[in-house]
Amino acid sequence: MNLKVGEIDSLGKNFSPDIITLWHYLEHDYYPNKTLKKLASISNSNTRLYIEVPNYDSLSRKKYNQNWAGFHTPRHTFIFSPKNIEILLNKNGWQVDLIDLKGTLDSYVLNWMSEMEIKGLDWSKSLENQFWNYFYGMVKYKLKHLFTNKSEGVMTIIAKKIRNVTPIISNKLEKVDEVSKNAGLKR
Repeated sequence: MNLKVGEIDSLGKNFSPDIITLWHYLEHDYYPNKTLKKLASISNSNTRLYIEVPNYDSLSRKKYNQNWAGFHTPRHTFIFSPKNIEILLNKNGWQVDLIDLKGTLDSYVLNWMSEMEIKGLDWSKSLENQFWNYFYGMVKYKLKHLFTNKSEGVMTIIAKKIRNVTPIISNKLEKVDEVSKNAGLKR
């Protein structure tokens, strides 16, 4: 196995990964379009991209509104829904194979953090005295949400590189958008 960990910009054209993971990374990226295009440019036809991000359309975001921990301001620079992440990926050379609305991160973490936001918890202090409340809350939460299929906070996306034909069409659409914009038209 040839495992490479590093900055995306340092990956050379001769590097052609089979798997790329962006686990709770993309929501922190200031330039997700640039990142995804770069990753597509070094990928081969068998490359699979695995992404996990907070889900704006989740039950926890709807429940906690402005106190939702998925906003995680100012560290999260972008917030994604299943629809807008698919648009972002398609625009940058990727085709979605699967969106798993359950994700892999324990959704109780986002719910608990949202509850702590409402209580005004000082995140700079030790959380040691919160352990048992966290633990009991997690057990209760797990039992309550055992059989739900809805997104409770995060989603995992699996995508593959789009063949070279689509980016050419995409570039033409960008040109059409640019010409339309200059002419004062909307698509």
